[in-house]
Amino acid sequence: MKELRNFLLITIFLSLCFLSFIYAKTGVSCPNGSCGDYGNCLEKNDGGNCTECVCPEGYGGDCCEEAPASMCASNPCGDDGNYICEDFDNGVYKCNCAPGYTGTKCDVVINTCSDTGPCYNYQKCTVNGTDYECQCQKGYVGDQCDPCNDPKKNPCQNNGTCIEKTGNKYQCICPKGYGGDKCEKEPCATNMCKNGGVCYTDEKGFARCQCLDIWEGGLCDSKIL
Repeated sequence: MKELRNFLLITIFLSLCFLSFIYAKTGVSCPNGSCGDYGNCLEKNDGGNCTECVCPEGYGGDCCEEAPASMCASNPCGDDGNYICEDFDNGVYKCNCAPGYTGTKCDVVINTCSDTGPCYNYQKCTVNGTDYECQCQKGYVGDQCDPCNDPKKNPCQNNGTCIEKTGNKYQCICPKGYGGDKCEKEPCATNMCKNGGVCYTDEKGFARCQCLDIWEGGLCDSKIL
């Protein structure tokens, strides 16, 4: 264990030395002991001028005075294209990974079927590229294996009743007045009534239109002549 720790410390030290070698500007004379706004001065002469600068990645000039115009132009996030590179000021950039990818260069595929995977109660999860597929047991339905027989957790909204079908499929039986695959469409959620009519819900739960006095019809779309 001690040998491993010593090996890691030596590796880190050599890496830092290597980076310093890459970015160090030697044999220069930067006034006021300054290496730009963000560089580090490693050595000064008797006059107080910096003679060795270490510049951040992408910065140029003897005294790190040349800020990079765009770090994204150098394609720092890799060649896979699983990202959108975003430029900030002073050479700072960010790799915004596409769904299913992670890592500093967005080159690591996320294991969507890990212990924190998406399938309800960790039912059978199969990786499909950068996506996943849930293989549901009886009583569970949908893309994430929601419990069809649990009124509080089934995929049907607004007190809809879940009916299990084959192949992870299900059907929602909606209360009166509600519609949509998951009973998500409520009566009068949008005003379907035309020409100034107002939508209201009748005693049976259905959407109806209250029309202005010169209009009639189910949607207030017919003139009264």
